[in-house]
Amino acid sequence: QQRGKIDARHAKEREAAAQIAADMAGIRLTIAKRVGESETLYGSVTATEVAEMLEHKGVTVDRRRIDLEGGIKTLGDHQVRIELHPEVVAEVAVTVVAEE
Repeated sequence: QQRGKIDARHAKEREAAAQIAADMAGIRLTIAKRVGESETLYGSVTATEVAEMLEHKGVTVDRRRIDLEGGIKTLGDHQVRIELHPEVVAEVAVTVVAEE
């Protein structure tokens, strides 16, 4: 009986994560960062910045679930993995541009 309750809870969490992943499917984020003369970033794009940008788009994600694979340290387009659930992974396109 307890196993059934646990399985039902996991299924509900997986469905909620799948719904969030569907909401995130078409999202493209643009982050402006300061750059040096040789087009290198001062610092890097952090998971917190990605989480804040997603929040502005109406999607709330815990920053610890965002996998930047060592950080984003260059300008251009990047794919960011977000592990919403052990069985559900979403990807978001992040474009890093030079700050004006």
